[in-house]
Amino acid sequence: MDILSVVGVPQPAHRIGPEARVTGTLRVKEPLVIEGRFEGRIEGGSVVAVASGAMVRADIVADAVVIAGRVEGDVEASSKVYLFSGCEMYGSIRTARISIADDAVFEGSCEMLRAPDEIDIFAYTVDQLRYSLKKVK
Repeated sequence: MDILSVVGVPQPAHRIGPEARVTGTLRVKEPLVIEGRFEGRIEGGSVVAVASGAMVRADIVADAVVIAGRVEGDVEASSKVYLFSGCEMYGSIRTARISIADDAVFEGSCEMLRAPDEIDIFAYTVDQLRYSLKKVK
């Protein structure tokens, strides 16, 4: 079963395959599934999913974040974060809603947002703010 179908996201999605090793800043509007390794920063407009067996050392900003693999970094999701069974999350989470499986590993802090518009605009680059404003139009 595909990780995105579990959370109700239609296919297709951009994918970083299981043998891929990517470093840098990645900006995507469509759903993204990481099955390999990524290091840097991810700015997603939709859903960012870290599949089981994947390793991500990055800060992630998206509407929703699904973690089934390992993430080392800070996560900010305006709608929801899902921590699946067997995942490992090391870092801070800022989100409006969170779902944590019983045997998920989470070491860090969690800040619950009261509303999606409560996100700290001073924590973003000018390009990120422009992107957010374009989505509102």
